[in-house]
Amino acid sequence: MQRKDLTLGLLGLVGLAALLTPSLASVKHDAAPQPGPAPQAAPAPIAPKVIEHGPLKMHAALDHQVLLEGSDGERWMMFEVSSDEIVSGPQSPLHLNLVVDTSGSMSGERLARAKDAAVRLAGLLGPEDTLSIVRFSGGAVSALRPTPATDTGAIFSAIYSLQAGGGTAMYDGLRLGGALVASGEVDAVGRVIVLSDGAANVGPSTPAAMAQEAARIAASGVTVSALGLGLGFDPESLIAISDGGGGRYAYVEDPAQVTELFEEELRRSRATAARGMRVSIDAADGVEILDVYGYEQFDGRATADGYEVFLGDVVGGETRKIVARVRVPAGREGPQDVAQMRVHWLEPESGRATSAEVPLQVTISDDAQMVEASANAAVYARAATVQTGRALAEAATLHQAGQAKQAEARVAETIAALQQIGYVQADEQIGALDAAAARYRSVESGTTEAMQGFQAERLRALGYVE
Repeated sequence: MQRKDLTLGLLGLVGLAALLTPSLASVKHDAAPQPGPAPQAAPAPIAPKVIEHGPLKMHAALDHQVLLEGSDGERWMMFEVSSDEIVSGPQSPLHLNLVVDTSGSMSGERLARAKDAAVRLAGLLGPEDTLSIVRFSGGAVSALRPTPATDTGAIFSAIYSLQAGGGTAMYDGLRLGGALVASGEVDAVGRVIVLSDGAANVGPSTPAAMAQEAARIAASGVTVSALGLGLGFDPESLIAISDGGGGRYAYVEDPAQVTELFEEELRRSRATAARGMRVSIDAADGVEILDVYGYEQFDGRATADGYEVFLGDVVGGETRKIVARVRVPAGREGPQDVAQMRVHWLEPESGRATSAEVPLQVTISDDAQMVEASANAAVYARAATVQTGRALAEAATLHQAGQAKQAEARVAETIAALQQIGYVQADEQIGALDAAAARYRSVESGTTEAMQGFQAERLRALGYVE
């Protein structure tokens, strides 16, 4: 179209519009609909916050990171602390104290193997380290005052002079061991190792008394471990010592394996990332801590704000977990606090007190699909594991007391619970429970085989809950 034709066309349209204007003005139109508010996006799930401090990594999580608005149910909560491998380097001097059972039951191969293990251990100490030894039978005696590791003559003489005979004053031995470490070099890292093949029968002898004394020693920054030998020792007392002392509990039937136990304790003392770690779980308003697994007796206690767990030493390359069953009332849509983990520990070399706070928040949503998608399989897997550990421990105790049927029932109850847990396959845990039930059906309680199974089952149970 040429420019002249376009101009005439536009003029014609203007005239037509003028003719139509009165009619158009008389027509009433509805107002155009105003756009409504844009739909709000569902709140994004809050990822667990990882707190890092040196080689340590810490975080907390629920079994679901999104909870349904208005719900009020039981949930699984997990706190996890892990450490990178510790690279060898300059280390603080170590004061290692051995508390050796020399009661009558240790005569023969047991004490001979313990002596060999002590000699081997002494040879692995560094020139700046210190060794002391306590022997206990009817009482406790210092067999070796704090002695430089370089003084091998005095050390070997003290070790080979140990003789068996008498009762089992384990509490007195533990107490004296702690005192010897306290009397040594202030800058040294202290560690007490208790080795026993029997049950305490002289002086205070309850697990509670052992745990209390071990905790008193640990409060000064000294780690206490307990090692069981043979089949006749009292696992509850040794477990109590390790719980209160923040160290390790281990058991071997063969005296030849004592050397391995001592060497592992020395390795752990050299690879410690945090000493004497405590975790306070402070529940948010309305949140209730119903149960804490694996830390129910001497290494855990209820507090006004929630629960406190004594984890003890955290070793490089290891992961430690605390699992709790909690009730969380879900409020309005959006972020919601569940708990605050307040973590305290000592730096392994300097002994300096250090702390960190690990928050636990979840997202509240009315979107059921979002809730379902937020399931944390790792938390559910750990929940299955700690339930297995508790069942194994309780069933082993029942069987040892001659209540085989009740032991089988306890196992069957847990298997049924694991099959309903969802979100995770618990085949390994169910397999362990099935195997335990089979042992209870085939092994008569009170026999040597039953005692051996009891010790192994208790140790296996600890492996599941710690």
